[in-house]
Amino acid sequence: MNEKLEDNAEEFDNKHALAFSCASLADVITYQSFTFLIFTFYFTIVRINVVLISIGFAIWSVWNAINDPLLGGLSDRTHTKWGRRIPWIMVSLIPLALMMILLYTPPISFGISDEMSNFLYFLIIIIVFELFYTMFSINQTSLFPEVFIDKEARAKANTFRQIFIVIALIVAFIIPTLFIPDLTDRKYLPNYWNFGIFTCILVIIFG
Repeated sequence: MNEKLEDNAEEFDNKHALAFSCASLADVITYQSFTFLIFTFYFTIVRINVVLISIGFAIWSVWNAINDPLLGGLSDRTHTKWGRRIPWIMVSLIPLALMMILLYTPPISFGISDEMSNFLYFLIIIIVFELFYTMFSINQTSLFPEVFIDKEARAKANTFRQIFIVIALIVAFIIPTLFIPDLTDRKYLPNYWNFGIFTCILVIIFG
């Protein structure tokens, strides 16, 4: 009887470890592909002036500094029948996935080449991306120690996570080059969009 209970507990831990590892994959893919591609895309493909891009990232950095503690505090004070973290993860998952497409759908995609229009889009979209990414990432990360209380189970789950993180890094840094032969050539703008769709699907599946 005890052996059966131990087997069930181990199966339970393994399932949860895989589930959390998948969420880590979605987390890493979204943010690492963002950091890898976003400057190149808006500077060389959309062709926004580097000064404007720098201003955009400066505003984004301020928002990022506010965003993290704000959402973390809201999450800590949340009380539902699903717990504190899961509602935030569920609310943010689909918007975060869609952001991976919208990041590469600036006005120039529709023939609007006005620099200010594209800059405002860039500024708004990176701020909204950061909002949903933080909402997902903070809660996904905070949920891990709350589920894996036992040290042995946590160590096992963390092994799964590290494997999936390595896979996610490969996807984030290598897969884009398979979709986009030249990251700096404007004719490959649709390829960025295709990569965004691919990433969106991965986030929905693994998130």
